Amino acid sequence: MFQLRRTGPLLAAFFLCLFVLAIRLYEIQVDEHDIWAGEAAKLSRHSEVVPHIRGQIHDRHGRVLVRDEDAYELEFVWRDFRREHPLGIVAKAWSLLAGRPVPLQEARESLVPMGIALTLLSPDDLRDFANGEGLTFGGQRVLPADAGSERARKEAAGLLWRDARAGEAEFYVHQLLNVTKRETRALKQLDKDAWSDKSFLQRVAQVREAYRGRPSDAR
Repeated sequence: MFQLRRTGPLLAAFFLCLFVLAIRLYEIQVDEHDIWAGEAAKLSRHSEVVPHIRGQIHDRHGRVLVRDEDAYELEFVWRDFRREHPLGIVAKAWSLLAGRPVPLQEARESLVPMGIALTLLSPDDLRDFANGEGLTFGGQRVLPADAGSERARKEAAGLLWRDARAGEAEFYVHQLLNVTKRETRALKQLDKDAWSDKSFLQRVAQVREAYRGRPSDAR
């Protein structure tokens, strides 16, 4: 009992502080959320590389022991390259549709015709490809999934995921044509207007013509 009388006030003060802290946390996180979120959004970070040159270090005879050298580190991010650079986009899209790795060197040597071949495909072409039909583009022929080759039998078994490859290929064609989010929504509307048999190039040209407010005879 004596021990309780000694520690009782301390415990009461401790729990009172916890209660006050909980109330304050509630006010900050709930009642004042918008205020502090706005303040956090206003914060900006700035950084810069400060050149540092130590200079040469000599021994007692004047011979150079250490000197500064410029050094660079290059980082190649394949994900960004294949999504943003035309060479990476073309190589990736061809790899998806042809069902084989297309080296960057091969894509670089025929970049323009390979890119044009992709843009001349249509959503219907990719849809048929996803359903197992053959596909011909840019001199490349992909056999139907029910053909007699071993590769076609693997595709028929779903081992190469034609549907996923077709969807990814459409994404990369849009990247190649630099399609914006607003244009993507307009392209979906064209499908409702029986434009899915038109090439990606025609469809994007139609959308951009419409946004410029001039009549188009592309149809």
